[in-house]
Amino acid sequence: MLAVGERQVSLLYVDEHEAEIAWSVPREQLAGVEHALWDAHDAQQATLRWHIRDGSWYDVKAQGGGWKLLVDGLPLR
Repeated sequence: MLAVGERQVSLLYVDEHEAEIAWSVPREQLAGVEHALWDAHDAQQATLRWHIRDGSWYDVKAQGGGWKLLVDGLPLR
């Protein structure tokens, strides 16, 4: 699960009883998000490339129809 807060963006592993942060970055360090891979025929998933201000990047596979709403709330590259 991806959690986008006012100050931090975190990728969480969530199970029935607990959640654990797998990756996290301060939101001000997020330089942008782009579609690294997106199949126009499959609106249920995409690979999003998260660019960090230090020049690094991370690919996150987003699944489910809600991924488009997530991108709307973040800076696009």
